[in-house]
This record gives sequence, C-alpha cells and structure tokens, in this order.
Amino acid sequence: FVNVPSVGKKLDPMKPNVLIYEPTKKGLKLVAVEWLVPLTPDVKEAPSLFGQKFMGPMEGHYPLIPKEFVHYDLHAWLF
Repeated sequence: FVNVPSVGKKLDPMKPNVLIYEPTKKGLKLVAVEWLVPLTPDVKEAPSLFGQKFMGPMEGHYPLIPKEFVHYDLHAWLF
C-alpha cells in the first residue's frame, strides 16, 4: 500500500511511504516497510536513512508503482 501524498516530502523515519503485506490464512500480515524518494533534479545523490543508503535510482515496481516513476528506495523487513 502506497501513501501517495507522502511521496516526495521530507523523509520521516516514523512514517514510511509504503507498507508491504503478505497474505496469510488469517488475513494480511505486515512484513516490510519502504521509503521512496522520487528522482528529481533536486536529488543529487541517493538519500540515506538509519545510516543506510537508498537503492537506485530504479523504475517503479509495476503494477503497484508505474515503471515511469524512477526513484530511490529503502526497505526495512520485519521479522
């Protein structure tokens, strides 16, 4: 699930842009969160958060995010 209004705003470590769920027999289980930073002329290098450099730039992850949405991202997997 992508929180579209939050994409492109200042990074908030407590509010990831994307929540990633896995279907289970009991319903959806939150398994990861993701922060997205669109590639724009203002973004000169990969951002970092929690001391980790974002991956990218990369195309959007179709079908959730259009391929034309080039961005950097950082995943945090929940175990």
